Amino acid sequence: MTDETHNIAMQGTHCISGCGIGICILTGDNTVFGKIAKLSAKRRTGLTTLQKEILRFVAVIVSAIALVSVVVIIVWAAWLRVDHPGFLNVSGLIVSVVSISVAFIPEGVSILLKSD
Repeated sequence: MTDETHNIAMQGTHCISGCGIGICILTGDNTVFGKIAKLSAKRRTGLTTLQKEILRFVAVIVSAIALVSVVVIIVWAAWLRVDHPGFLNVSGLIVSVVSISVAFIPEGVSILLKSD
């Protein structure tokens, strides 16, 4: 407890030895629990710090996926399709790009995004 609440007992506090006298100084919304309840009942207007970090992380992952996908398509169009025409067709390229994109996504991201 902090210095300002050194001699304050909250609701449900038990005295296990000795004796004491309790005086009620605040009730309802003015108590510590009431203030916490009011704060938690307010509608948040902005993003929390965790939500901002998750959004930043997702933006980095999406940027990396887009960059690597574009590089793979450019390499296929400029080199593989020209020098090795039977190696990888368009449907194989699509499967490869989707596979690379899925490989970038960490397993726990879906859990973080469902926290709403």
